[in-house]
Amino acid sequence: MQEYIQQMPDGRTRVEREVEGGFVTIYFSEKDDGDTLEKVKSMIMDAYAERKHREGKLSNCDQQ
Repeated sequence: MQEYIQQMPDGRTRVEREVEGGFVTIYFSEKDDGDTLEKVKSMIMDAYAERKHREGKLSNCDQQ
């Protein structure tokens, strides 16, 4: 899993992570604290991975 965190010139934080073979990018406002950033990032990435996994299973079933 690859993850990139970048502080943007306008103060926002950009997080990009590879999830299930695709990249997801999230922008956080400059006022977010680190704890909130980690919790939200984890929730979003987990939900995306679950959706991609579910869609992949549906695609495999449809092909049979």
